[in-house]
Amino acid sequence: MGKKLSGKDLLDLAAERSRILPEYVDTEGHLQKINPETRVKILNAMGLPTGSARSLRGALERDEYAFWSQLSDPVLVVRTGNIPKYIHFRIPIDDLVTDFKGLRLKITIENEAGGTSCFRYDHNELVLIEKKALRTKTFGCFGAPFPADLPLGYYTFQITATAGQKKKDQAVRVIVCPERTYLPPVLQGDRRLAGIWVPLYAIRSDRNWGIGDFADLKRFALWASRELKVAFIGINPLHSLFNRSPYNISPYLPASRLYRNFIYLDIFGLADFKTSKKAEKFLSERENRQLVLKLRALKEVDYEKVAALKGKVLRLIFEDFIEENWSESGPVTERAAELEGYIKREGRFLDDYATFMTLEREWHLRDHRIWTWKDWPQQYHDPESEAVEAFKKKHWKDVLFHKYLQWQIDEQLRELNLYLEHIGIPLGLYHDLAMADDLYGADYWANQDLFVSGIDVGAPPDDFSPKGQNWGFPPHDLEKVREDGYRFFIHELKRNCCFGGCLRIDHIMRLFHQFWIPHGMDPKDGAYVATPHEELMGILALESVRNKVLIVGEDLGTVQPFIRKSLEGNGVFSYRLIYFEKDSENEFLPPSVYPSFALASITTHDLPTLCGFWQGLDIEERRRLRLFPDEESFLRAVRDREQDKRKLLKALIENRLMPPHSSSNVRDYPELTEELQDAFIGFLAMCRSKLIMLNQEDLFRDPRQQNMPGTTWERKNWVARMRFNIEDLFESSEVAQFARIYRHWILKTNRAPEAD
Repeated sequence: MGKKLSGKDLLDLAAERSRILPEYVDTEGHLQKINPETRVKILNAMGLPTGSARSLRGALERDEYAFWSQLSDPVLVVRTGNIPKYIHFRIPIDDLVTDFKGLRLKITIENEAGGTSCFRYDHNELVLIEKKALRTKTFGCFGAPFPADLPLGYYTFQITATAGQKKKDQAVRVIVCPERTYLPPVLQGDRRLAGIWVPLYAIRSDRNWGIGDFADLKRFALWASRELKVAFIGINPLHSLFNRSPYNISPYLPASRLYRNFIYLDIFGLADFKTSKKAEKFLSERENRQLVLKLRALKEVDYEKVAALKGKVLRLIFEDFIEENWSESGPVTERAAELEGYIKREGRFLDDYATFMTLEREWHLRDHRIWTWKDWPQQYHDPESEAVEAFKKKHWKDVLFHKYLQWQIDEQLRELNLYLEHIGIPLGLYHDLAMADDLYGADYWANQDLFVSGIDVGAPPDDFSPKGQNWGFPPHDLEKVREDGYRFFIHELKRNCCFGGCLRIDHIMRLFHQFWIPHGMDPKDGAYVATPHEELMGILALESVRNKVLIVGEDLGTVQPFIRKSLEGNGVFSYRLIYFEKDSENEFLPPSVYPSFALASITTHDLPTLCGFWQGLDIEERRRLRLFPDEESFLRAVRDREQDKRKLLKALIENRLMPPHSSSNVRDYPELTEELQDAFIGFLAMCRSKLIMLNQEDLFRDPRQQNMPGTTWERKNWVARMRFNIEDLFESSEVAQFARIYRHWILKTNRAPEAD
């Protein structure tokens, strides 16, 4: 570490090495310095002792020595347009002569298909880049020519360095990535498209079980393709949930982001349902038929009852599947072999997930007071423990059941995606990848070493949340994620990039930095911790190109300029909302200045619908829920809303979107009229952005907001069902009029797929 540093200098060095940013610029442009106590607590959470200068210095020296003692980095992410000249390796050089004649290097490269190639380098082909004296050793960092012309993909470089009589080897994961994310052919040039967003759980029909399923989504897509002329269908995250109200139904705080919620399965569409006598008998019973009808008639989704009913039927289907296709020694039919192939492809991630879900159900059945895995007996806290292995063997059918469910979900999504392509929806499904990892979920349980304890992720204070936000979930330990070759991150992207043409990444700023809040501290006292964002963005580009998926990065809130620049450079679409797009004078931006490579919309699930916004329903509800710190904050929100409405009306009139001679007095429009709705949709369609998306609530003038941030039990979130059912979409004259408005603007602005 060179000269002896003071305690403060050591803390500065430790924070710099740990990527803790000393300051940040808030939404008002002010520089905010980090609280020294915050920095200390974050360093402690990362495993660095700060009790004394001596202990911290010792820890930093050990880390530095460990780095130089490691032959190479565990992972190397490169871009095709910027392949490095050298691959670096480190080795002690005390025993070598000055010209390093005894130094040799061998690199064996294995690609994903198992093919290998070998490169050997003599000392005269190696370049000394840096020397470092630590303790009693001198290390050298050398560069060997990086193998050229590697196609995109994942590689294992087995590096063996020989220095005299000593030999050292290490496996390095090398990831070769494209320069940019994928841009579909239908969006190249000056082409623009439009979509519709619908929460899958909200879809109503005369055939579902109280929650929208994949068959409903197919019919919704058919209607949207015919009547709206959209090019994609946006949906909520399909991530696996516990399906328990009110705490475990948010699609943005899932049990797993890798796997999906079985509640969306179309049971009647399962091939195994058609041959299941047990399921047929169960559903023929009067009591169960009545339960289906009761759930279907509910105005709100009852996750627990729907999940319980579907779970029972799916277990009966699975029992018949096992009897016909499986034995204790494994699969005995071609169909069972398909399941086995799926299980092998998914590997450890699926096994961990299925094991967790089985354990979770087992312990909750034994004791209904057990709600989280931290309440299980200690021996089940470690996914690799002997107790967990014994449990898996004893409950192999239950574990297999959860793997079977994920297989069936994938099969139905694959078929759905092909159907959307067939009916002329070129971008297919627009999926959503949540940010959070539930502390009590499967992903956390299975990968505890990849998370940092004692820290919550959140956001600093801004206009929307003056006190800041604590989102209540832990951050990833990105050094350990790197050491693991980004395997979790890669699998997360692979799982969420499939079966669709677009992927929205919630709070994409997390790939650049996250706001860490030590336990016991207020959000305002948090600090940003940076990530190796160039590597993360490279991997994102690789999976985007491989899966032919366009990436939309949700970049609302505080966004540093370098993040915007990186997103643009990587081809990631920005996410722009009419509510928030204002200039320095607080005037709403005209459609002509919206960024081209962006998705524009009016609102999101966390914000008021257009109806709710115009009537101020969200403000009244926030007051009723006591989400304002005081009455003055409420009154200020009312004043700000009235001002926004005046300015929006002015923008609509200036863009000639209101009928001639329309009143410019916002008080003449106490509610969202058809003329106002038409004008807002026209404003959206006129945006320069390549993509626009209208929420179904704004299409049907529904005032209900899907989620109110800052609430769980205080308000029913994620349960509001569509104003119209699927059958109404095809038959109702009222629906036809709503559809005409959006279709008119899609056609007028050349956003229909037929225009391509």
